[in-house]
Amino acid sequence: MQISILVWILLIMVSIKDITENKIPNKLLLMILFINTLLLISNGIFLVEHIIGFGAMLACSLLLYVLKIMSPGDVKLLSVIGYVVGWGSLLEASFWILMAAGILGVFTALMNISRLGVTNPLLVCMDPSLLLKSNLDTSHSIYGNKLVMPFAPAVTLGLAFSSILQ
Repeated sequence: MQISILVWILLIMVSIKDITENKIPNKLLLMILFINTLLLISNGIFLVEHIIGFGAMLACSLLLYVLKIMSPGDVKLLSVIGYVVGWGSLLEASFWILMAAGILGVFTALMNISRLGVTNPLLVCMDPSLLLKSNLDTSHSIYGNKLVMPFAPAVTLGLAFSSILQ
């Protein structure tokens, strides 16, 4: 799985947008699809494996969206990642994306606890619901007052782990 530097730059831009605005721009995702398709065709690689990767990630992430675990933008992003890595590398890339999401999720929860003003970590042990509460105004969110984190940085970081450790 070789990923173009242009795709990496676009993934970093998607991550920054997700962190700052909680949005994953369609234009950037379409650019990733277009660039990756051009690279695949120019290298004589059949697109079938990559289309299957797209479909598999779309199906899995749509299920997570229906269960309200994931946002619609994350579904689009993971589908594009499925296309970029293709079916053959999908399992490994998914593993590293999950690992990165877990690591960033722990840091997000710890940062949120400190923002809530919890000074004694034992309070979190006595009231685990503090891990899920958010001190941010989430009245516009479909997730209510639950703690949410931008997922695009975890996807980009996990993909980097997968590429480096391959």
